[in-house]
Amino acid sequence: MDEMEFTEAESNMNDLVSEYQQYQDATADEEGVHGALAPLPLTSISSFGIINVDYNFIEASFPAIEATKKPPCDPIKNTSR
Repeated sequence: MDEMEFTEAESNMNDLVSEYQQYQDATADEEGVHGALAPLPLTSISSFGIINVDYNFIEASFPAIEATKKPPCDPIKNTSR
């Protein structure tokens, strides 16, 4: 690489850095105070399949809900040693 090619490559790199900085500044202005850390819009809870369309029934397909249906027991007596 001769001196002319090196100078051209350096100039191109400086141009790219300048463009990137302008892009970052424009993006920060559009995103507001919180920038890229602003939360995304939430999805409807019904889309997760936990609650049906009537919103008065919780499906029992999840382990936490099933655990609430089991009678309480003494954890010391139920250890398998």
